Amino acid sequence: MKRSTILCSLLPVLLVLFLCACSASPSGASDGAETPNNIFHELPLPAVMEGQVSVLDARGSRILYVQEEKLLSKDGGYAYYETKQVGIYDVDAQKSLAVWEPETPGNYFGGALLDGDAAILALQLDYTNAYPAQFAAMYFGGSQRSLVELTGELQWLLPFSGKEALASYRTEEGAFGVYRLSADGCTDALLLQADANTEPMGGDLAVCGDRFCYAYAKNGQVTLCTVSADGTQDALTLPESAKLDSFWLTADGPLICQYVEQNGKAQRLLTRYASGETHEVTRPAADGALYQLRFANGCGFAVNGSWGLQLLQLSEDGTVSCRGVTGLPDELSSVQVRILSCGDGSFCLFYPEAQRLFRAVPTS
Repeated sequence: MKRSTILCSLLPVLLVLFLCACSASPSGASDGAETPNNIFHELPLPAVMEGQVSVLDARGSRILYVQEEKLLSKDGGYAYYETKQVGIYDVDAQKSLAVWEPETPGNYFGGALLDGDAAILALQLDYTNAYPAQFAAMYFGGSQRSLVELTGELQWLLPFSGKEALASYRTEEGAFGVYRLSADGCTDALLLQADANTEPMGGDLAVCGDRFCYAYAKNGQVTLCTVSADGTQDALTLPESAKLDSFWLTADGPLICQYVEQNGKAQRLLTRYASGETHEVTRPAADGALYQLRFANGCGFAVNGSWGLQLLQLSEDGTVSCRGVTGLPDELSSVQVRILSCGDGSFCLFYPEAQRLFRAVPTS
C-alpha cells in the first residue's frame, strides 16, 4: 500500500482523537481554562492514634479539628460518629495549641474558632440515635461548658468575630432562627416563629464582617434576611418559582445560586447582588447547581452536584464567573470536600475520605 493511501486511511481516526482531546475537561468544569497550580498548598493534619480527623474551621494558620471514630448501632442498621478529642492545631508551626477530651460525650459536628485558643462547637447529644434530636452548643477554653441545649436541630455554626459565633437552629416548639454564642452564653441574633406563612428551611447561614444572612421561607417563597450590627434587617425575596441551591454573603450583598422557571423554561442563575444592582450568569438547569458557596475579595469556591470543585471569580462586568478546578490531584476531582473560608481572603479545602487538607489563595 502506498504511503499516501495509508495517510488518507488514518485521517478519520486522527481527526476523532484530536476532537476528543480538545473537548476533554475536568469533572464539573465550566470551560477549558486551567487553574494555576500555585494557588493550592497541601497542609499537614494533626496525627491521631485511632479513628480519623475532621476539620471544622480554619482561621489563618489555625484549624479546629476533632478526632472521631465511626461506630455501628447495636443492630448494625446504621453508623454514627463519636468524638474522642477536640483540638486546635497550627498548620504552619505543625504543633498543637490546645487539646481537650470532651467531658460531654457525643458527636461534635460543627465548630468555630475564637481568639485565645478557644472554640465553640455544635454537639449531637443523642448521637447514637439514627435521627438525633438533642443538641447543644459547647464552649471549649479554660473550661468546657454548655451554652445552650435544645430539642430540634442545631444546623450551621460559623465564626462571627474573634469572640463570637453564630448558629442556626430550629426547635420542636416551632421557634427558629440564629443564636449568637460567646464564652458568656447565648442570645438570640434572629428569632422567628413557624406559622402558616413562615417556616424554616435547611438553616443556611452566611457571615461577612459584622453582618450575617439567614434563609427561610415566607409565604412559600425563599427569603434571605441580612442582619447588620445594629440589628437592622434587610429581606430579599426570591421569585416564586425559585429554589435555593446555596448562597454566601459578600461585602456588596448576597451571592446566590438558584433554580428558576421562567416562561416555561428551567434554568439556574448565579446571581450577585451589589449596591441595588443584579448581576446574573445563566447556568444549565440539570447540572448547573452550586453548593457550599464561599466568596471573599472577589474570589471563592463552590462544588457542583458531582462534588466537582469550582473556582469563582468576579468579572469586570460585575458577574461572577465559574469554572472547574484543575490544580488538584486527579483522585480528588469528584469526592466529598468541605470548603472553609479562613477570614483573610484564603480558603481551606478539607477532604474527609482522603484525610487531606489544602490552603487555597485564589486571585481575582
